[in-house]
Amino acid sequence: MIVSVVKETARRDATYNISVADFHTYFVGEQRVLVHNCNVTALKDGDKLSTDDALDAAQDFLGPNQRHIGEAGSGITRSADGTRQVRMGDSDLAKTNNHHPEGPHMNFETGTTKTKPNGKETFERTDNKNIILPEER
Repeated sequence: MIVSVVKETARRDATYNISVADFHTYFVGEQRVLVHNCNVTALKDGDKLSTDDALDAAQDFLGPNQRHIGEAGSGITRSADGTRQVRMGDSDLAKTNNHHPEGPHMNFETGTTKTKPNGKETFERTDNKNIILPEER
């Protein structure tokens, strides 16, 4: 099966959020279509994910046309609409002397991007979910 076009419509269909054991990628249907399932809205503060699953969740959380913020290596990526960002800077990923009690983690944040008079952007966070990365310890 080859996907040749994707169209956005107002149509509503039943959808199902499933996981098979700890797997979020699997084959579905007679044509064995490979699908990836990640329900970012279900993430809770303190959830533990593999690094690969956390990075996949970050992609889903931020959506298309995300952009890196700040200097190279800052570890901040923001959604195109400026309402979501993921932070994973050096201090978040540190294996020792990490500022989070459970160690290496990623921050999934919602909020608002504001532009200061000098043109610099700030992000006013309204929610932050710390997603723990146990395999990075």
